[in-house]
Amino acid sequence: TKSVAKISFWVLTILGVILFFLAEEIAAIFTPNDLEVIHQSAQYIKIISLSFGFFGLQQIFNGTFIGAGDTVTSMVLSIFTFWILRLPLAFFLSHTSLGFYGVCLSFPISMVLAAFIGYIVFTSGKWKERRMKH
Repeated sequence: TKSVAKISFWVLTILGVILFFLAEEIAAIFTPNDLEVIHQSAQYIKIISLSFGFFGLQQIFNGTFIGAGDTVTSMVLSIFTFWILRLPLAFFLSHTSLGFYGVCLSFPISMVLAAFIGYIVFTSGKWKERRMKH
């Protein structure tokens, strides 16, 4: 799992960097005639793209927990990441001077924290003790 996590992190980080530099072109594929939508979409792509590696780590950790039979830990991490962290953070940051960018920032912030928490749970080894009941 550690080697897969490293590979996932670096492949998705490199992909994120590529998407960062191609953000306008990617956004224009979907809305070629609306410059405002292209601009805002490109800003969103740039903000989230640099967290892709952490998204990959979070997915690897969740998959490991599920595969080991510890579905509860995966569920709790997913609920925490989306409902307790990302949505309230997006709401809060949207009501600051960041506005739209605050909503965009909620994704990478929650992904980095989810990957960090997943790493802590993974290294604790407690997920190895769980078994699914038949």
